[in-house]
Amino acid sequence: MFEADPWRIPPIMAALRDTWEAQPELSFAELLDVLHNHGLNWSTSDEEFSTLLNHLNAAHPAHLPRDNAHATGSYLLRTTQPDFLVTVHPTRVILRLTTSPETRPGVWSYHSIERASVAEPLVIRDTAEVQHHLGVIQSIRAITVPSLPLRKGGYLHCRDITTREHTWLLRFPEAIMLLGTHIDLWRIHRRTTEYQHFRWQRLSGLQHPHADCIVDEHMNVGPLQESLLVEAPLPHIRSLSTLK
Repeated sequence: MFEADPWRIPPIMAALRDTWEAQPELSFAELLDVLHNHGLNWSTSDEEFSTLLNHLNAAHPAHLPRDNAHATGSYLLRTTQPDFLVTVHPTRVILRLTTSPETRPGVWSYHSIERASVAEPLVIRDTAEVQHHLGVIQSIRAITVPSLPLRKGGYLHCRDITTREHTWLLRFPEAIMLLGTHIDLWRIHRRTTEYQHFRWQRLSGLQHPHADCIVDEHMNVGPLQESLLVEAPLPHIRSLSTLK
């Protein structure tokens, strides 16, 4: 007698479809190879396979997870035509032009995410009800949001940022900073914007809302108004052996 429940098949196939749609550049054979590298083999049960797919889909979703038209977490989206890196938080968006790193990032609050699936246009409506068409999505990946690794006294040392892939956006009254192993700084004047890219050692004045932030004890960029994670390393995708 056939005892396996046939109703187990549709949710597994739906999860597999999401995994493939998140990486449409892969052939099916290449997708199977990716799954094999994460522990899939002939002895894998359907339940284990489903767990693996759900884990992969959480790290690399095909469709941006949303609740009431807002992202449920923090995600990094890569788009083309035009080429943007878009960091989406539950209420804020950070927009960077990959073909022109010296261009000042955009950061704004949004009203709703209208469309956000791999291989489809990214459309976000801002709080003024203006729709922004931000290119065709190539990939979506979840990012874990750590706080700034401040030392006692409210300062930060460059050694505290241990990877090039950790980047924060710091917003000041008249400046925007991308903070990583290097600093990209845009000073906003009435008619012009001044751009600098440089190495740094120490940032102070980050803990107190009315204190000025000082870079390397000589460059004053004003009081910190907001800090947002822009980019983080890829989440660790575990193998089946560690998911059991």
